[in-house]
Amino acid sequence: MRTLRLSLVGTVIVTLFGGLSVAVVAQSEDEPGPATEITGTVIDYKQFGRGEFTDMGTFYQRIGEADWPMEWSDPRMPGTLHVEWSRNEYPMPGTSTDSTVFWGTFSLDGEAGSWSGPFRGVAYTDGAFDIQATLEGDGAYDGQMTILNADWTGFSGWDMRGLILEGQPPLLP
Repeated sequence: MRTLRLSLVGTVIVTLFGGLSVAVVAQSEDEPGPATEITGTVIDYKQFGRGEFTDMGTFYQRIGEADWPMEWSDPRMPGTLHVEWSRNEYPMPGTSTDSTVFWGTFSLDGEAGSWSGPFRGVAYTDGAFDIQATLEGDGAYDGQMTILNADWTGFSGWDMRGLILEGQPPLLP
């Protein structure tokens, strides 16, 4: 009886590992779909929202909201970016500016389809920003993904750059 159980356990383990290795091999052989490089610029930057200060001097904001008109290099990207965000600003010793951590959602709605998804980023004391967003397509863009990076160019706007991917990128093995 014990030999039968060990044999059964061994068979299950071999089957599981064999099945997983086949799945990984099949996954790694998938060809990625085409990608299109895109650029965009916020052409009228305004923000709305309110914030509060903590006892330690850290500013935090829950939820800021804005609709920013955009110019895109690709017609699949609609002309208005809706942004909802939260942020924490942290005083940095030895400087007169704060570093900021922020997060929220980007959404773009158009007649043919829409894009939406989370973003997160950091603003540094030297004024540099680092923002990443991953947006899922809907409607005519269902099954597509946009990955964006954004650069802050002062109160005149944001410059965005990224890729529209046909399909999803393959999972890591």
